[in-house]
Amino acid sequence: MTAAANVQASTLIEAVMAALSAAAEPHGGMEPPVAVLWTDPEGEWQSVMPALRAATPNLYTLGSYDVGKRTGPVIWLKTLIEGELPDVHAKGAPTPILYLPKVRRQTLQISSECPADLRPLVFGVQTRVPLEFGDIERIG
Repeated sequence: MTAAANVQASTLIEAVMAALSAAAEPHGGMEPPVAVLWTDPEGEWQSVMPALRAATPNLYTLGSYDVGKRTGPVIWLKTLIEGELPDVHAKGAPTPILYLPKVRRQTLQISSECPADLRPLVFGVQTRVPLEFGDIERIG
């Protein structure tokens, strides 16, 4: 169990932050992931995103481009995890967490079901380690 997972959370936001941090940690001698994918097929977490965004500077959301809210389309997220947006996410900063509302994890894992607009995000990237409180994956 990781240090982040051992933290006793007193609020929902703290519990989510701890789980996301744990997902971003290297496991068993592996390299840390390049990003953590958080899929949310029903969009159930959207209402808490403003609070999570305020508490988690490395949280980015798939959506319409708005750098102030750290949201953008797939190509913006892909560029971010490749380290090409240092003004948004500096090299050496904590692993980016990509919140993907209205996206199913299985959609990303099954190439025949993955829509063309999502493919740049997962092409050549391996997914692993789903977490307990939602469809969160590490990519790396």
